[in-house]
Amino acid sequence: MHRICLLPVLVLPLLGQQGTAPGLRGGAVAPAEASSGGPRAFAWGRGVLLDGRPIASGNYGRGGCLADWDQDGRLDLILNELPADRPDGSTGSLVALLAPGWRRELIDTGAAFRDCLSVTLFGRHGLLVTHLQMQLRFYERSPAQTPHYRELYSIYTPSAQSGLALADIDGDGRTDILHGNYWLRSPESFELGWRLFALNMWFEEPRSAMLRIVTTQVNGKLVAVEAESEASPARFAWFEMPADPRQQWMRHDIAIPGGLHRPQVLAGTDTPGVLVVGEDNGPGSRLLRVTLPAGAGASATVVEIGRSPGYLAAGAGGTAVVVRR
Repeated sequence: MHRICLLPVLVLPLLGQQGTAPGLRGGAVAPAEASSGGPRAFAWGRGVLLDGRPIASGNYGRGGCLADWDQDGRLDLILNELPADRPDGSTGSLVALLAPGWRRELIDTGAAFRDCLSVTLFGRHGLLVTHLQMQLRFYERSPAQTPHYRELYSIYTPSAQSGLALADIDGDGRTDILHGNYWLRSPESFELGWRLFALNMWFEEPRSAMLRIVTTQVNGKLVAVEAESEASPARFAWFEMPADPRQQWMRHDIAIPGGLHRPQVLAGTDTPGVLVVGEDNGPGSRLLRVTLPAGAGASATVVEIGRSPGYLAAGAGGTAVVVRR
């Protein structure tokens, strides 16, 4: 089903009504509780913008996230900084821009990533970072401000991987990780290894597994929703967890009229089974609200919320917050 309707979605434009913001590659939303005066929109590419105002220079890739890296109670920016002589490349440095002055702190070199995620594993605060065709790493910052990392697993598929989400998949009370084609089962202690299980087989092409991932519930049961972020048209489906989550999950395709094109935004809301999806496909990119079906054989309901030159990021919540160009 497809219809057009106005729904409670707060859209944060980066340049008011002046048109597209040039050179932007990624974005993030600081929630209202983490800032004063409501949600705030970050975007980066050729420089970094906060609510449309420049706060840092430089060149940055699409990858990035918000995290309290220095544990001072303020959200910092974690970015993929690109070399000055290769501003449109993909490999550079993993850096933190520390709030409130946005001082640069180097975390790692040789970095090419799309996703990072703030997480606490076994009482240790840090970052999950996907190095596209290499590893998923957990980074920690020491009291001496010297970062170090642990590799959780190495990537061996033909495709680069992206997409990160957290959930207790197997119900053992520990935080598991959903990542690209897989979910990783948490060990009993930090020193032990993570076990890898398949979610899907989307790795045929070099960028097939560059995914957006979110978890939600359908009929009280956890499901994973995934979309190919760089494809046009993109595969878009929700995956039903079997009784034994180590077995293959059941795929349910989500039909979008006209297809889904390069979706960079995929966010949950406070309503189970309701998602916000945003394309970054140039003029006419759509922002959609998708409600997953509650009954067997039913189709998802798709509502078009708006259009713009592209959507870069979203924050979860009852009122979806979206950064648009």
